[in-house]
Amino acid sequence: MRMRTRLAAAATVGTAAVTALLTPMTAHADGGPVVEPTGTICWEKNHGTPSVTVRMIWPQKFPVTVLLDTIDGTAVAPDDYQAISGLKVTIPAGATDVTVPLSIVNDGIAEPDETFQVSLSQPSAGQIGKNPATVIIKDGSQP
Repeated sequence: MRMRTRLAAAATVGTAAVTALLTPMTAHADGGPVVEPTGTICWEKNHGTPSVTVRMIWPQKFPVTVLLDTIDGTAVAPDDYQAISGLKVTIPAGATDVTVPLSIVNDGIAEPDETFQVSLSQPSAGQIGKNPATVIIKDGSQP
């Protein structure tokens, strides 16, 4: 199958203190659903709820589900964030995305930026596009 690439970005503004990274969005030439996670930047000392977005380019006439897992990187669960394993995420019919909250641990230790990944699997329709996405945890508070 031939693939096309589009650029897409999303941002959460306000107390959530999360900024999405610009990531390429892939689409099947046949128009079938392609589901992808977004990467985000969040701050360790945050009073909001950081999140990632699971998205599709085009809305479907039916709900699309995927399983979401986190993968340790330089950030390690449960010391730096709360792990997610096999979370069923549903993008409702007619929608293009859904937000999944993350839980970041404020360990009070001065440290460089840390990362972990969010991975999708087992789509109910279509396929997984660019995967996994990286979550960056910055030390301190959002400037």
